Amino acid sequence: MYITLFAPFNNRGASRTKMNEMEVERQIENMCRFIKQEAEEKANEIQVSAEEEFNLEKLQLLEQEKSKIRREYERREAQAEVKKKIEYSKQLNEQRIKVLVARENAIQVGVCIAECAQAMRVHKLCTLYMKRQGPGRNGRMPSRLVPA
Repeated sequence: MYITLFAPFNNRGASRTKMNEMEVERQIENMCRFIKQEAEEKANEIQVSAEEEFNLEKLQLLEQEKSKIRREYERREAQAEVKKKIEYSKQLNEQRIKVLVARENAIQVGVCIAECAQAMRVHKLCTLYMKRQGPGRNGRMPSRLVPA
C-alpha cells in the first residue's frame, strides 16, 4: 500500500498540489498506527509460537520423565519378583532337605530294626540249635555259629 504525500506536480501551481500539513500529520499518524499494529500482531504471533513450542517441549520432557519413572518402577518390580522367587525357592529347598533328612533317618531306623531283627533271629536259631545239640566239647557254642 502506497500513500502519496504529494500529488503529482502539474502546471497549475505547486500550492494546490501540496497537501496541507494536517493531512500529512494525519497520514503519518495512520502509518505509525499501522506499523505499531503490525508490530503488535507480529509480537503476538511470536509469543503464541513461543508458548506452543514451550508447551510442546515441556510435554516431551514430562513424557520422558514419566517413561523413566515407569521403567524404573518396572525394573524394581521385576527385581522384587526375582527376590520373591529366590526366597520361595530357598524355602522349598529347605523343606526338601528336611524331607530327605527325615527319610534318611527313617531308613537308618529301618536298617537298625532289620539288623536287630536279623540278630534276634540268629540268636533264636542259635539258642534252638544249642538246645538240640547241646554244648560242644569245651562247653561252648560252636564257633561257626557265632555272629561276626
